[in-house]
Amino acid sequence: MLTNHATVIDKDNALMTKLRFTLPAARLRRVTPLRAIKLSATRWSSTFNMLKRYIELKPFLLAIADDSIDVLRLNVVEDREVTALLVTLEDLNSITLALQGDECSLLEVRQIFDTVIEDYPD
Repeated sequence: MLTNHATVIDKDNALMTKLRFTLPAARLRRVTPLRAIKLSATRWSSTFNMLKRYIELKPFLLAIADDSIDVLRLNVVEDREVTALLVTLEDLNSITLALQGDECSLLEVRQIFDTVIEDYPD
């Protein structure tokens, strides 16, 4: 599922990586206490967290006067793709959290997996 959106995820990761550099990070701290989150190769939830943080930081990106950040910003089509992907990832993240709960029985796990396979066949 994420491979279909690899281009926009990589572009967002490049933006988030750049926002963690010293000068852009300092400029970002002037306008918001939020910090950029990078992608972690070992956890799929880092993609969810990174895209969610991008949406939270988006209003503040214009306030950062940095040409290198402006070049990396997502365009309108990519921004819509991130928003749509985030809706799907929110569903999957809630499922992941439900599966990690102590009260989750084997029957519930089976029902959750069946629902996920129905809703997300690819």
